[in-house]
Amino acid sequence: MHGLTYRITDDGVPVLRVHYGADAAKRPGTPAGDAWLANALRGVVGGITSARWRREMEIDYGALGGTLVFPGWATNKRRICLPPYSAKDLRLYGIYDHGWRNPAAFLVIGQDRDGSPTVVWQFSASWVTVPQIAHIIKGQSAVSREGVRFAGNPHHLDITRIWADPSIWKEDQNMDDGTVKSVAELFRRQGVYMSPAQRGGDTMVAGWLTEMWADLEHPGCRIMCPPNLLDVDQGFVNKGYAGPGAPCLVWELGRLRFRDWSETQQQHHDYKEEIEDKDNHNWDCLKMFLHEFPPKAPKQPQKAVAGTLNWFKEQRKRAQRGMQPRTFSVGA
Repeated sequence: MHGLTYRITDDGVPVLRVHYGADAAKRPGTPAGDAWLANALRGVVGGITSARWRREMEIDYGALGGTLVFPGWATNKRRICLPPYSAKDLRLYGIYDHGWRNPAAFLVIGQDRDGSPTVVWQFSASWVTVPQIAHIIKGQSAVSREGVRFAGNPHHLDITRIWADPSIWKEDQNMDDGTVKSVAELFRRQGVYMSPAQRGGDTMVAGWLTEMWADLEHPGCRIMCPPNLLDVDQGFVNKGYAGPGAPCLVWELGRLRFRDWSETQQQHHDYKEEIEDKDNHNWDCLKMFLHEFPPKAPKQPQKAVAGTLNWFKEQRKRAQRGMQPRTFSVGA
């Protein structure tokens, strides 16, 4: 049911979370829901992006912890995300961010003919060993230490290249034979070959995405996500996911925040715009991909210099609109 999530805590306590979107008359993205939302937001300082609204109405308990990187994500995601579809016309790449206690994340991202990226498939979970993750990347199912079964990546034969966090090339894994290997070497032994990606540049990539999502009618970056998984909670994310779309990435993008600086810190240090290093494993994958394929700079319209082809085209358009075309003489 839309807007309704259910989970059981580690202590065995059942938790039912009901979002206002569970009511068809209040569901964002519908005429009735948008009308209700506009009325409910009257008098709310900051509107839907305000921290208090997000905490009380969007059930985002950490909303007061800092400024959101993508403040309009609660509503914008419904226009940026789209239901999963066949990726046969996309050029596919894999991006991996390693984790054990923290989630490991693997995204399959496709590019269309224009180079616009679309996140197609996702694996995200903690307590999954390297051999098991390798099985998932190669299209085989695997089971975590907690007994959760994850489906294999169905796009494994179509992936052109895989990039990964460069830290996995550090030799810090003790082996039974007394040697020390890197995580990348452990993947290589499982038949999964990766290339080191670039890290960092959080605020730069966030700026790119803000520009790519400026026109919500034609977003420059799309994320596939089953509609019923657009509003998952932290319990769902903690359990892990492997399947079409990227609900864990959608959840992370809505929680990314700039780091708060106290008044004392601002008095003694230059203010730095930094993003909190938390709940960002799938975000790191998307960020590494965009480092490899940064968005193209928008084309600047050519100036219609008198006598050029663009100039004559402009005069023709003026005539078609009923305006007086300008004249041009040579050798006067």
